[in-house]
Amino acid sequence: MFAQFLALLREYGMTHRGIAFYTERLALTPNHLSAVVRQQSGISVMDWINRTTVMEAKILLKHSTLMVYEIADRLCFSEPTAFNRYLKKQTGITPLEYRENQ
Repeated sequence: MFAQFLALLREYGMTHRGIAFYTERLALTPNHLSAVVRQQSGISVMDWINRTTVMEAKILLKHSTLMVYEIADRLCFSEPTAFNRYLKKQTGITPLEYRENQ
């Protein structure tokens, strides 16, 4: 199940950040998926989802000429400000700060 979750995360991690999306595809309850993932990896489902999103955001910020609002759109954030807040919460810096310091 853990490997299936990781496969789904590789495929959909850029666009789906809700646990329900993955539990529906795996036909599991959120509690069951959380237990399996934590047992196998030591971290939570949300940590996996957040790490995937942050990694993709960093790649796009560092290796593309896309504007921040375009990256936010590509990662399915409702607003660029939501992306800014999300990245700041996850990493401690804004998308522009990350881009300027890389």
